Amino acid sequence: MRTKNFYVQNPFHSMMMIIIVILLVSLVFMVTVKANIGDMEEIRYVEVHIKYGDTLWNLAKQFTPKNKDVRKTLYEISVINEMNSLEIYPGQIIKIPIE
Repeated sequence: MRTKNFYVQNPFHSMMMIIIVILLVSLVFMVTVKANIGDMEEIRYVEVHIKYGDTLWNLAKQFTPKNKDVRKTLYEISVINEMNSLEIYPGQIIKIPIE
């Protein structure tokens, strides 16, 4: 069995082809990232100082619009505040998203 050897005929053309491929891949990547950033909206929130007797559930219910599930607001609060648990303490300041 005989194998074919391929030789670069013109190094300039090969280099230009590589550059064009890199530019196209970069362009596709930038357009994809820009589209994802455009989908994100700025999150507005209010800072709440936790008092004795406050619960996260009651605060979420207070700030959740009628057409939205309270559990979704609880999740958003935990993400915004980088909470590992849903426990809150008097004196703590947490951010609650508002619409």
